[in-house]
Amino acid sequence: MHLYPVSLALLFLCFVTFIFATNNPTPSTGDVSINCGSNGASTAHDGREWLGDVQPKFSSSVQMEGSSTTSSVTHKLISADDPVPHKTARLSRSRFSYAFQVNPGQKILRLHFNPAQYKGFKSFKDLFSVEVGPFTLLSNFSASLFANALGVNSFVKEFGINIEENQQYLNIIFSPENSQSLDTYAFINGIEIMSVPASLSYYYSGDIGVQVVGKSPFYVDSSTALEIIHRLNIKQDSVSSTANNIASRTKEENKPSAKAERLCRQFSLAEMQLATRNFSDAHLIGKGGFEIETLTELRHVNLVSLIGYCNEHGEMILVYEYMASGTLGDHLYKLARKSENGSSLTWKQRLNICIGAGRGLDYLHTTPTHTS
Repeated sequence: MHLYPVSLALLFLCFVTFIFATNNPTPSTGDVSINCGSNGASTAHDGREWLGDVQPKFSSSVQMEGSSTTSSVTHKLISADDPVPHKTARLSRSRFSYAFQVNPGQKILRLHFNPAQYKGFKSFKDLFSVEVGPFTLLSNFSASLFANALGVNSFVKEFGINIEENQQYLNIIFSPENSQSLDTYAFINGIEIMSVPASLSYYYSGDIGVQVVGKSPFYVDSSTALEIIHRLNIKQDSVSSTANNIASRTKEENKPSAKAERLCRQFSLAEMQLATRNFSDAHLIGKGGFEIETLTELRHVNLVSLIGYCNEHGEMILVYEYMASGTLGDHLYKLARKSENGSSLTWKQRLNICIGAGRGLDYLHTTPTHTS
């Protein structure tokens, strides 16, 4: 089977990281969970303890700079939203920052947002950037628009970053867009910092890099910050089943369920070779896709349905529904070149595609039962 270069997205990088976690991270690792805008300690539905950033002893481990205020949501939270850390927030119309004292090494940074109505701050007026050291993690970002596009009330942004040996603090800076007329502001509901074991590093010294759309290789090293789009959890201990908890699964739990086996067929390598004429280039669609016409019960308007898989002789292949109208790449590039006006998609269509893709990803990763 041919191997294809890995294409990195233009706007962000993603990776799958494996995390071992326990319920009680030790203070020596620098792991911390901050319930922004709250006072004292509070316990989430999953049993984890969060510290408020409005308390005297908090200043010993974290330094805060800039003018900001705290507030609580003005309406009752829906049952799906845990009050910790979604009920309170730290907000400001000017720049403010946190400086966490952490140990060197790779960290997972999780930023929790609940773009609700807060006293003194108008909805959909949040527009800000988030910086960590030399990295701009979010730029001209509106949590309200992001949540609205996904059809959710709250969400988490995850990033993988590295703390150098000579670096004592992890600085997180929230900067509203500088526009008095727009009355913009920045806010944050919760901050989590978790250490990644060295054995689970997302880079290594001998990395040969990945190809970026035919350009020079891109190297992932200690000076790289990545946005985490999907995280695969592996079980070490008995932990909460809450979706956002860094938990895991045993080998037994990873076995396909009876329903999954009925809906997702396992193909043999011989079947794959026969259906694709031994992976003939004549049947190539985009990068690595082949025409195999089979349907499945798992369907969603914004997702290409997974039909089955093949795992034989070192080959790991996923089989998806055939897209009769072509791929997005076809419409953006191939068909665009044939169009008189140079584009086969309007900007409105492109925006709807982005929104649909976001909703599809949210459905795929957060919906307990995938039925439409």
